[in-house]
Amino acid sequence: MNIFRLKTGEYRFVGSPLQCDPSSILYIDPTTWCIHGKYRKIRGGIETLSRLIAVIPSIKPFTLAWIGDLHAEKSPENRLYSIASTMKVINPTFSLLLGDLINGSGEYRGSDMDDSWFENVWNIFKEVPNMLWVKGNHDIDPGHYEFYNWFERLWSINIGDYKFIAFDTYNEDHIISETSHTFISTSDTLWLRRKLHEDDRVKIVFSHHLFTQWRIFAYLALKYAVNLQYVFSAHDHRVYRENIDNVEMLVNGSGSSEVKEHLVSLTSFFKNGDLSTVAVKDIKVEKSNEEYFIITDLRELSGNPIALIRLIIEIDNNILNIYVKIDREGRAKICLSGKYIEASTDIYVVGKNIGVINGELYDEWRCPYDHTWRSYYLKKGSRGKIEIV
Repeated sequence: MNIFRLKTGEYRFVGSPLQCDPSSILYIDPTTWCIHGKYRKIRGGIETLSRLIAVIPSIKPFTLAWIGDLHAEKSPENRLYSIASTMKVINPTFSLLLGDLINGSGEYRGSDMDDSWFENVWNIFKEVPNMLWVKGNHDIDPGHYEFYNWFERLWSINIGDYKFIAFDTYNEDHIISETSHTFISTSDTLWLRRKLHEDDRVKIVFSHHLFTQWRIFAYLALKYAVNLQYVFSAHDHRVYRENIDNVEMLVNGSGSSEVKEHLVSLTSFFKNGDLSTVAVKDIKVEKSNEEYFIITDLRELSGNPIALIRLIIEIDNNILNIYVKIDREGRAKICLSGKYIEASTDIYVVGKNIGVINGELYDEWRCPYDHTWRSYYLKKGSRGKIEIV
């Protein structure tokens, strides 16, 4: 349930909750999932030792790192490794490649793409936490539908107040060849209508083509939308934002080889539908004894000009996520001493069955299978004590 088997025999997640059989290689980040069952941690994922169930905790804050238009081919490129490296250092809760993963014709007129092109992208990016994909116009060609061996084209995930919806804007059943223009189907539009209307969550649509290009064809869905606030897109090989009829369109197609600066968008999600997005040009996280130093080069995009960078620490065999607030200065220092933590900026401490003395309870979520996850806010300069309860 909610897992996708690749041609390599590995598994990816496409939703939550998920179930997985023993002796499987599953690429989920165990520090961000509530896992019930036995497993062994591997680079970028887990090896299941029993049948298990895993659930994405509906707790804030969390983060999403994303970029589109990699246009990869069969051979690895330093550019791709560099983008993946930036995303790994950001260490987001989730990550997303927003279409045109590979460099097919882009106009549905034929190419020599095959599974090895997608496998190249997968092998470079599979260790980036909780990787998701969206289909783009360069990802299919006549007789070449290998994308479907690697991910779904339509999917949605609920995380607390938010609903992520991935939408296919280049449906091969309706394409006119020799063009890269958007083509969407009636059945897909009706699926989107249901997703946009089924609850009151803040809706964020992921589409390769720009919202300005496909929205006129999706009227059947959009006129019934409830709380659609954002569309994240690529296709245009730039990084920018635009407000379209009170929907914020954020664009990042800067993964292409023709672009000089490959910027990774980082969106930080807070309670009550509050979020911010920046573009990360460079980031360094250094550790010296019990101190962490974070140095970033950020570009403002949308919302408050802040970013959350995730650190992972372990206390009494419990894994904790520390979300460190980075503002315009682009720097932060975090000091750990046993169970005590202090920072030069605001931080959030997230984990299961924890408490933070001097911290303010920010969010709480009870897993339906067991465990209580809590998030604590600790102000700049405050010294908190982490307790396992």
